[in-house]
Amino acid sequence: MTEVAETMEAVSRPVRHGVNNLMMVLLGNLDLILRGAAEGSAVARQAGRAKEAADRLTALLSGFLAMPRDPGVTPSKPGVALAALLPLLDVVAGRSVRLEDEALPPVVWARPEMALALLGWALEMSGPDIVPVLRLTPDPSGGAGLTPHPTPRASTPQFAAAAAACGGTWDGTVLVLPYAP
Repeated sequence: MTEVAETMEAVSRPVRHGVNNLMMVLLGNLDLILRGAAEGSAVARQAGRAKEAADRLTALLSGFLAMPRDPGVTPSKPGVALAALLPLLDVVAGRSVRLEDEALPPVVWARPEMALALLGWALEMSGPDIVPVLRLTPDPSGGAGLTPHPTPRASTPQFAAAAAACGGTWDGTVLVLPYAP
């Protein structure tokens, strides 16, 4: 692991802990306000919107703060790992990223290489008509095939690095992740 990666991992632990504590306070207090507010009241509506925003913030920060955590290769359910990154990908892409996945067994997941490849792809989204989609299907080679649409351009090296880190393949359109042993 590089010095930068070690520093990021070390810094992310206390930040993650602090964010979790703050979000617990926010969400707990919003739940109390919602329980005490009259149904349909302005307070209930405002607290409900604040709770939705806090829930989205929690998901976004969780995806971001998980990137430097436990770098290396671990078995992961690909649909779950991708779903955890969606709030972050949505913000980076500037639009909703759709996940089309089949329930697949755990794959070899390289952290942070997978997240970095997907974030690079999300940065490539431009034009109002683009609908970013991540399609996860069984691959005939015996792994899980991850097909990003539109096809990555500038982030191709990151996809190649992610494939190399997990022992998979990248052919320029499909990233094949081997199933975990």
